[in-house]
Amino acid sequence: MTEIKKTKELIDFYAETYGVTKRQAKEELERFAEFTEKVIVDEQQGFRLGDVGTFKVEVKPEREYSIPNKPGETKIVPQHYALRFQVNKVTKDALKEYVFEN
Repeated sequence: MTEIKKTKELIDFYAETYGVTKRQAKEELERFAEFTEKVIVDEQQGFRLGDVGTFKVEVKPEREYSIPNKPGETKIVPQHYALRFQVNKVTKDALKEYVFEN
């Protein structure tokens, strides 16, 4: 499994990649995160993120489930929204090209 970049590492990487200050990088990333949250939470809509992937907001219907350690007992999960991310083909194919070295 790969590691996940910490926020500071992401800001540093962004600043270095795009030739901006770390402060500008932080502001741009925060603005993008706020916008993403607004679209997903406030608008309940998904969107495509370039060739990286697609965020999808789905409505999950109410369902009943059984509790494994309490036979015969069930609970109901109410209808709710769920967020799904699907990697687009371009990114999936690009990742396949990398070879693992032992």
